[in-house]
Amino acid sequence: NHKDIYLRLADMNVERGMIGNARENYLKAARICTQKGMVRESLEIFRKIADLDPENLSVRFKIAEACLKEGLQQEAVAEYLKIAEAHVQKGEMTEAENIFRQVVGIEPGNQKALLEMGRFNLSGDHPEVAMGYAQKILETQPGSVDALILLQETHFRMGQYDKAEDTVRKLI
Repeated sequence: NHKDIYLRLADMNVERGMIGNARENYLKAARICTQKGMVRESLEIFRKIADLDPENLSVRFKIAEACLKEGLQQEAVAEYLKIAEAHVQKGEMTEAENIFRQVVGIEPGNQKALLEMGRFNLSGDHPEVAMGYAQKILETQPGSVDALILLQETHFRMGQYDKAEDTVRKLI
């Protein structure tokens, strides 16, 4: 079986510190699994690649897609959040925003994604939209400090100083 051979080679290359070769062998094994419809096995192999090369966002994206195909929404969301955070760290805000939007599409109540979407809209001078994201979080988590801070900032940005002050009181 070619897949097993590639996996053994990859494991040996990892032991020898030959990460590039290991990654290449894992990719070949993953492609074989994908072609044969072995999504779960492919997913496990892609996770090994991600462990070798955490900065490789395309591998993380493949993991997220495979998780969705398998109905593993929580795992997909976790991978998408890692991808979005990596984009934020690189200053690639448009890409990060697109990924957070995907997360909200998969899991509409995801607090992290909603909060980040609110922050993006606030920094993009769209406080009304940011307020909507803060309020959506507060519907399910009324004590969310991060959502209250976002809400307070949106009120302040919109010149609603009394409402901003009321929100600060909720924080205290």
